[in-house]
Amino acid sequence: EHDFLHQALVYLAAAVIASFGIHSHQLGFYYDDWTFLEMMHRGGGFLGSVKAFAAGGYWTRPVEILQFPLFFAVGGLKPLPYHLLMMGLEIAEALLFYVVLKRLLGSPHIALAAALLAAIYPNRSITHIWFAASPQTVALVLVLASMAVFLAWVSGRRFGTLLASQGLYLASVLTYESTAFLPLLIIGGLAGGTVPADRCRGSLPRSLMALWPYGLSLGLALAFQRFAGSVLQESNPKVLGLSLSHGLKVFGAGF
Repeated sequence: EHDFLHQALVYLAAAVIASFGIHSHQLGFYYDDWTFLEMMHRGGGFLGSVKAFAAGGYWTRPVEILQFPLFFAVGGLKPLPYHLLMMGLEIAEALLFYVVLKRLLGSPHIALAAALLAAIYPNRSITHIWFAASPQTVALVLVLASMAVFLAWVSGRRFGTLLASQGLYLASVLTYESTAFLPLLIIGGLAGGTVPADRCRGSLPRSLMALWPYGLSLGLALAFQRFAGSVLQESNPKVLGLSLSHGLKVFGAGF
């Protein structure tokens, strides 16, 4: 099993590098990248950059207050380190996606094929080349890590594992909230029996109920974004909330 994981890492890394990473040395900064770079350059270092983001109204996505300055600490005003970091994140994303799919599908070969297709999917160039969009990839890495750890908790029921999975999930949603409902993918593995959880096997309602920790964590994240974020910054232009009517409109437009 460990040998196949190493092989999967090699295949996935090769796919990421061949599909877009090979162009990393030719890429630069784009659009909002310059706004962030100017803010961090004026901050004069990591701590100064953190203070600049904290004062700039980023408390609704507080992980970004640390993530952007960390990138700047590594790359400064040179684009290549940023693109290498983003490529490394996408390799990690692909590997974690494989790990999660292997647990959900029960087949390492199908999981690897799916992860390879996702890694080379061409219609997401923004996350490949746009430093300002890197929180999306960071959030995906965190939520996939959360799901992998959560699946280990389902099998072993160790409280520390559960806390780790939810800590990763909270960090993901507080980086970029687009990952909030990705853990729903776990339901299929629980109900279908590929994940060792006898009390959920063959039951969609029980499988859905098994995800209660994610519901609680999402509630905490939304409460922080709506209330704490507003308190910690003078203005909160990104107040978030759930709208059933909007959700129905979005899903209805897809049919």
